[in-house]
Amino acid sequence: MNYEKIQIIQVDAHSDLGINRWDIIEHGSFMKNLIQEEKIHHIYQLGIRGPQDKWDMKSDKLTILFGKSFKNIPIDPTLPTYITFDVDVFDPSIVPSVGYPVPNGWLYKDFLVFIKLFVNNTNVIGLDIVEYNKMYDWGNRIGASTVTHAILDLLVGVMDKK
Repeated sequence: MNYEKIQIIQVDAHSDLGINRWDIIEHGSFMKNLIQEEKIHHIYQLGIRGPQDKWDMKSDKLTILFGKSFKNIPIDPTLPTYITFDVDVFDPSIVPSVGYPVPNGWLYKDFLVFIKLFVNNTNVIGLDIVEYNKMYDWGNRIGASTVTHAILDLLVGVMDKK
């Protein structure tokens, strides 16, 4: 499908607004590059708390919400919305299995509020879920369990429109 304008909700511990290292767009810079795209109406970053969480990036197309603050943002529920969900937004106590864990992340109840507010009530046209790494998920595999539930809850949220 071809959309005139879309909005992006990025759920992530890191802003990914860095520079393009090695002259390529990569995981730490892809959002900075997307802001420059004409069809991007707005990008909402939720859960940001990484070491680079206070970028001096100024753009009318960017709203950054740190930590667990995300309940009162003016997302247009009718605009086509792409959700990119990095599981490092979760607290490492429930998802330790990521490359760059950051303490004080979302608990599962925060994630369920996100689904209710933004997935159930938004025109979701696509989503991705990234960063789970089983090499860092030892013991009882709590990361795998949490991520599996998150995938299912996201998909149910997309299907369960209000």
